Amino acid sequence: MHKNEKKIIIFDLDGVLFKENKPAFVKKVGFTDLAKYTLRTWSTPESICLDTLQCISAQEEKKYEIPLMHRGRSMPCCIMEWQLGDKDHVQVRQELAQHIDALAAKNHFKNEQDRDLTKRILDITLNPEHLADITAPISPMVQLAKQLKQNGYKLFLLSNLATEHYDVLQAKYPEIAELFDGIIISAHVKMLKPHKQIYQHLLETYDLKPQECIFKKKKKENVDAAQQCGITGITHKNVTKTKSELVKLGIKI
Repeated sequence: MHKNEKKIIIFDLDGVLFKENKPAFVKKVGFTDLAKYTLRTWSTPESICLDTLQCISAQEEKKYEIPLMHRGRSMPCCIMEWQLGDKDHVQVRQELAQHIDALAAKNHFKNEQDRDLTKRILDITLNPEHLADITAPISPMVQLAKQLKQNGYKLFLLSNLATEHYDVLQAKYPEIAELFDGIIISAHVKMLKPHKQIYQHLLETYDLKPQECIFKKKKKENVDAAQQCGITGITHKNVTKTKSELVKLGIKI
C-alpha cells in the first residue's frame, strides 16, 4: 500500500449523516404560530433564535478561546458546556430561558409572542425527548457509508454532541452506529471541534495515521482544523459532490 493511500473515512453527524426533520419540527412547534411569525416579520423563526443565541453569547463575560459556531453565529457558553458534557439539557434550557427573559426586559423582542416562540423552539431543540422525532438520517449518506464499509474502508465518527442526544440517536438507529470502527463524541472526551485536540485524540485513541484519513464535515473551520492535523478534509455539501471528491482521492465507491 502506498504510504499516503486513503483507507479511513471520518464522518460527522450534523448535516452529514443526520438532518432536521422539518415537517415534524414544525408540527411540534406549531404551524400556525410559525406562519404568523414569518408573515409578520418576513423572517424565519430559526433566524430569531440564532440571533438571540448570538446576542446572549456577545453579552457574556465568560469567553472561550475558540467559540462554538452554528450557522455563522457564536453560541452561548451553556451550549458549549452542554456539548462538553459539563451540563445537562435541563440546566441549559433553564439558563437560556433566564437569558431570554433578561433580553426581553431590554426590548430585544418585538412582543411577548416572539419571546415565547423563541423559548419554545429552543426548548424543543434541546430536549432529547423530542430529538428522535425532529431528526432524520440523510439516507444517501448512510448508504454511502455502508458502501464504503463494504469496500473495506475503516469508518470513524467524530461529532460535537451532548451525551443525551447521542444516546437517543444510538438507540433509535443502532444500525448506523454499528457502521463505525470507532466513535468520538465531544461530551465523552470533554473536547470540541474545531479544537485540534479532539482530532489528535481520535488519531491517538485508534492509532490512526493522519495521512491515511479523510474527514467530511459541513463547517469549513472544522475541515481546516482537521487539515492542520494532517488529515485530508472535505467540506460536505451534498452526496454527489462528496462522492466526486472521494473518487478524486482514490476512494472506491
